[in-house]
Amino acid sequence: MNYSGNSELLALEQGAPNYNRMLIRRFAQALPIGKRRDARVLDFGAGIGALAKLWVDEGMGNIDCYEPDEAQCNEIAARGLKAYSNLKDIDTKYDLVFSSNVLEHIEDDHKILEEIRRELLSDSGVLVIYVPAFQILFSKMDLKVGHYRRYSRNHLMNIVKKSGYEVTFCEYVDSLGFFAALLFRLLRLDSDMATNTLVLRMYDKVILPISLLFDRLGAKRVFGKNVILIAKK
Repeated sequence: MNYSGNSELLALEQGAPNYNRMLIRRFAQALPIGKRRDARVLDFGAGIGALAKLWVDEGMGNIDCYEPDEAQCNEIAARGLKAYSNLKDIDTKYDLVFSSNVLEHIEDDHKILEEIRRELLSDSGVLVIYVPAFQILFSKMDLKVGHYRRYSRNHLMNIVKKSGYEVTFCEYVDSLGFFAALLFRLLRLDSDMATNTLVLRMYDKVILPISLLFDRLGAKRVFGKNVILIAKK
């Protein structure tokens, strides 16, 4: 399997460190504080390993990675992380499986969610999913990197429940990002934004903190650029 969005992953790692740090901290919150460092954790669809490496660097504990793209899997291994390119090779049941901007790349999302529940999660394990929100934001960039869809909150909850999980939490994230993405789409600038490191750095340092403030004030109840969900068996 080959993934076409390597340049976007590299730009995001270099241009949006605060964004990535926000993500792993949100994922870690799905685990009890006292169990975080000893938890068995899997980054499902780890890309080039940016989030997994940050997870370790931030002192969150050990982490394994699953990435079906063999070139990316090798890059993850080069970062000193344990990486799998085939699900059948994984013989561990995890306390936490998180998946960041992955589910939208999979045509049969229901099937893969069932497989994660059946094969990868421990009996008390937790799944965290982070995906792009709102089909109205679907753009040239989504097509370029192989997205099948974006998700509303209700859509994501329904597909996760259908796959045999109990949803414990679901909300939108990055409320101002919704309007930024919509503006870029309307101006037809969206195909280049994800690889523009300068734009990403400006967003990461200036817009993101304001956006997260608006989230805390309640805007996340209505809209956001992404949606995050936590579920258990």
